[in-house]
Amino acid sequence: MLLGALALFCLRRWGIGLAAAAKRDAVVLRQRAHRRDLLCNLATTRMSRRNLMGLQPIEARYQAMVELSPDAIWIIEAGRIGLVNRSCLDLLGSDEAAGVIGQDPLAYFLEEDRPAVAALMQQALARGRAAGLERCIRRPDGCRREVEVSAAALPDHAQTLEVVLRDVTQRNETARLLEQSGEELRRLSRNLLDVREEERRHISRELHDELGQRLSAIRMEVASLVMAPVEDDDLGRRVAEAVRMIDETVASVRRIAADLRPAMLDDLGLEAAVEWLAQDWSSRTGLQIDVLYAVGETQVSDAAKTAAYRIVQEALTNVSRHARARRVSIALRLEHGRLAVSVEDDGRGMSASALPKPRSYGLIGMRERALQLGGSVSLQSSPGLGTRVQATLPAAASAAGAQRLRVRP
Repeated sequence: MLLGALALFCLRRWGIGLAAAAKRDAVVLRQRAHRRDLLCNLATTRMSRRNLMGLQPIEARYQAMVELSPDAIWIIEAGRIGLVNRSCLDLLGSDEAAGVIGQDPLAYFLEEDRPAVAALMQQALARGRAAGLERCIRRPDGCRREVEVSAAALPDHAQTLEVVLRDVTQRNETARLLEQSGEELRRLSRNLLDVREEERRHISRELHDELGQRLSAIRMEVASLVMAPVEDDDLGRRVAEAVRMIDETVASVRRIAADLRPAMLDDLGLEAAVEWLAQDWSSRTGLQIDVLYAVGETQVSDAAKTAAYRIVQEALTNVSRHARARRVSIALRLEHGRLAVSVEDDGRGMSASALPKPRSYGLIGMRERALQLGGSVSLQSSPGLGTRVQATLPAAASAAGAQRLRVRP
C-alpha cells in the first residue's frame, strides 16, 4: 500500500510538471514562429516598397514616351478605347480625350477598311503583334487621313491591345506628286521627240513647197529672159515678176528663220520681238492683239527674255488653236526684280476641271521653261470668260538657269 501510494504521488507530481513544461514550450514555439512571420512580412513589405519605388520611374518614363510620341496610340480594352495620347487626339481632330475614350476604334475607319483592321487586331491578340496595314480614317469633320496601323497585345492583360496609328498622309501625297511629276516628265520627253520630228517635217515642207518651187520658178523665168530677143516688149513685165518672186522667197526665208529663232530678239530686244510676234500672228489669224510693255531691256537677262518670248509664243499658239477668241492682250512688266508676263484672251475659256490636263504639253512646256529659271506659270480660266496665262520669271537669271535654257532656244 505504501509503495502504491508513493508511486501515485510521484506520478501526479511529475506528470503535472511535464504537462506544464510542454505547455510552456508550445507557447515559446508559437511566439518564435509569430516573430519569424512578422520578420518575413516586414522583409516582404520592404522589398515590395523597393520594387514599387523602382517601378514608379519606369512607369513615369513610359507614360511620358506614350504622351510625347508623334504617333497616335490607343489602348483598347475589351474592344473599346480605354486610353489615348495627345497625338491621337490631334489625328482624330478631337480636343478632349473623353470624346474618344469608350468608343469603338473601328468606327473611325472607313467602312470598307474595318474588316481588315479588325483582322489585324485579332491577329495581334493571337500572335502578340501585327503590323504593315495602311488604311484611311475619317475624322468627325469629314477629313480623311491615311494611317499605318500596327498593334501589339499587352502581356498579362487579356483582350488588351496597344494600337499605333502613324499618319502617312503627307508621305503618300508627296509620293503621288513625285510619281505624277515623273509621269509628266516622261510624257514631255516623249512629246519633245515628237515635236522635234514634226518641226523637221514642217521645215522640210516649207523649204520644198515654198523655197523650192519659187526658186525653180525664178530659174525658169531668168532662163527665159536670157533666151528672149532684145526687142521683146514683154521683157519688163517678166523681169518685174522675177523680182516679185525673189522678194517673196526672201520673205519666206526670213519667216522660217524667225520661227526657229527670231534674230530681232538678239539684235533689238524683247519688246521689238514681242511686237513683231503680235503683228505676225494678227496678220495670219485675224486676232486683234494689244501689247503693253513696261520693262527696261537692260534689266532683264537674255535667258529671261528667251523664256518670256517662248511663253508668249506658246500662249498665242494655244489661243489660235483652242480659244475661238477675237482679242488678245499681252503684258510684260517688271515687278520687284521679277519679269511678269501675262497673255489674256476673250475666248470661250474652260472649266476648272479641265485646267490640269496632264497631256497639255504646251502648258507643261511653259512651266518647264519658267522652272528652269526659278519662276512659275499659272493658268486661270472660266467658261465664257476667256483664259489668262501668267508667268513670273527672275529678271536676272542665275548662271545655272541660263546655261540650261541655252540648250532650248
